[in-house]
Amino acid sequence: MTRFLNPKRFSTISIDMPSWDIEEIALGMSVFTELRALRVVNPLHYLDCTPPTVLRSHSYTAFPFLNALAQTNPPFDDDRRNPSPLVLDVLWLVQQDYKVGYEEHTYSSWCKTIAYQLALTLCDSRPVAGAKPIGVLRIDYMPTIRDEERNAHEIFAEIAEVVKWSSREDAAE
Repeated sequence: MTRFLNPKRFSTISIDMPSWDIEEIALGMSVFTELRALRVVNPLHYLDCTPPTVLRSHSYTAFPFLNALAQTNPPFDDDRRNPSPLVLDVLWLVQQDYKVGYEEHTYSSWCKTIAYQLALTLCDSRPVAGAKPIGVLRIDYMPTIRDEERNAHEIFAEIAEVVKWSSREDAAE
């Protein structure tokens, strides 16, 4: 039974932790060291996080759902032409309609916050040229997106090989 319940055996999980704070999420996710695919619902809705309507560099933290998979690139002297392997094959982020207090969180600020957290968690300060830590990043964003923000997902180009996204407007078409 212990072997079956070993968290290192899980390569894919889907998670929603709406009432957990950031330390509890990081601790809970730290046991999943062999993940290849992760689906996170409402990735910014943890208790001690207020939605950043104005981006401030000091308000960012690492992406707590991936702390067990943090990547470090080879030392500076090593052969830098060989990109490091993917940290995740698929990261699927699902943002449902915002709860009270999150209404002012725009799609653009949401993307910037997530991208910064992912970079802080998965990328070394000296990134390997051409290497991206995520194979496919899928974003399902259900709140309304203003027309001027429709391409905000391009901010993830440095983090993922492929970025796929859908929104409520796409589903209505």
